[in-house]
Amino acid sequence: LAAIGFLITAVGLPVITIMALSRMQGSIEIISSPLGRIASLILTVVCYLSVGPLFATPRTATVSYEIGFSSYFGTSSSSLLIYSAIYFTFVTLVSLYPNKL
Repeated sequence: LAAIGFLITAVGLPVITIMALSRMQGSIEIISSPLGRIASLILTVVCYLSVGPLFATPRTATVSYEIGFSSYFGTSSSSLLIYSAIYFTFVTLVSLYPNKL
């Protein structure tokens, strides 16, 4: 049951989204235009924030910490905070200067 739910949400919904965007020339403005200008803007902002900085970005630090470092440093909030600061500093530097990798 969990695998079916995962397939629907992690595979099915993104594929449906790509299909919908391709039918609308890749524009979220066209898809959300029936909602009105203000509601369309709010929906777009909420979608972008939820996909990036609110859920996905913090999850990358948390998952890598839990898999690689929690057994050594424990699960305290302070160690996760220190790890996240180092992790995102490193990621930022690699993103800014990819040729030096």
